[in-house]
Amino acid sequence: MPKRKTFILSAIIIILAALALGVSIWEEKYALTSLLIALGTVLFFLASFEKKDVAAEKIILIALHSALAVAGRVIFAAIPSVQPASFIIIMTGIVFGGEMGFMTAAVTALASNMLLGQGPWTPWQMFFWGIMGLVAGLLSGQLKKYPFSRIAYGTV
Repeated sequence: MPKRKTFILSAIIIILAALALGVSIWEEKYALTSLLIALGTVLFFLASFEKKDVAAEKIILIALHSALAVAGRVIFAAIPSVQPASFIIIMTGIVFGGEMGFMTAAVTALASNMLLGQGPWTPWQMFFWGIMGLVAGLLSGQLKKYPFSRIAYGTV
């Protein structure tokens, strides 16, 4: 538990420091400010897996869904705008919750970029795919109830 609190506290400090520095000192360095905020957010979710009571089943599900998403992304990499990984991330968020959706997305972006090429865009992919999985988990009640809402959410 102390490790988890330390990681969460460090993530919150990174986010708040980036906001404070962005407003006061780095007036025109928006990219650096937003990068620190994105990394702090990803660190915050990764910290949830530092606790001792995380079930092995939860980690296996994240690994399995991430592996499927990576395989789909690599297979369809030659076809523009076809992302089976997004579908898997959204469905993981809806079925297993927002935290699982975020973690699946972050691991998918990191692992698939090991095959497709790492770069400065990797933290952004981790962050925004993670937000997509998190929001799907938060809206899971509506997305499960109305099938057309899933189509609209996936399209957006």
